[in-house]
Amino acid sequence: MKKLVYFTLGLVFLFIGYILGVRYPLFWSAVSINTSTELTLSEYYGLIVNIFIAAGTILAVIVALFIDEIKTLYRKVDIVFELDKNHITEETITIKKSVKAVSYRNHIIIKNNGNMNAQNCEIYIDEIEHRKQDVCRTIPSPNLPISWGYNGSGNYIPPQGKRIIELLNITPPQTMSTPDGLKDVVPAKIKFWGLDDAFDAQNSEWILTYSLYTTSSRPKRFQYKVKWDGIWEDRETEMVQRLTVELKAL
Repeated sequence: MKKLVYFTLGLVFLFIGYILGVRYPLFWSAVSINTSTELTLSEYYGLIVNIFIAAGTILAVIVALFIDEIKTLYRKVDIVFELDKNHITEETITIKKSVKAVSYRNHIIIKNNGNMNAQNCEIYIDEIEHRKQDVCRTIPSPNLPISWGYNGSGNYIPPQGKRIIELLNITPPQTMSTPDGLKDVVPAKIKFWGLDDAFDAQNSEWILTYSLYTTSSRPKRFQYKVKWDGIWEDRETEMVQRLTVELKAL
């Protein structure tokens, strides 16, 4: 956009300089100019037409060189990230009148508050950090676009439209029988959008950084943070005391 402004100002000053140069030559005193000669009506209209032709030519060059920048002045994509809720929500099952959670979820809402389509959207995971006590571990992130569940990895968001996507899914611990007849408890699992594998519940913190790329605007990034003490609760009221989620646009 700055290039467009500078280029336009340069052409304007050049055009003004040309007009002033014609009207007031630099070396007017060194040449003989007959100032008493008046323009005929046809010459006057011809001068006006030439000025408009020159201005139109300059304008056409500006439009041709900076058509994409000009479009952004009145048409744009405005991507906004937000959580559907600032806490996890439960999915329950009722067994003999007893209600308990079978999973906890959290969703992100990706909005386009602009007035044009966000075309060819792709989302990648840039960074994955796992913090446990004083140890911070970086986990390799996939180098592939995440499937949106709508139209493969590529997608679009219409003006004033949105996409709602599950960011987090937590499942309860399971009791499994071993071949020797003993009981083995499999820990609760936590799974993030864009990762194939789920992780065992731990008293730790997860920080994931995502980037959204679109051919219609600059990349947008957000950070998703989950802090959990690793203990499963059967109801949302108790679980939200143990697990917190936070989303921040970067």
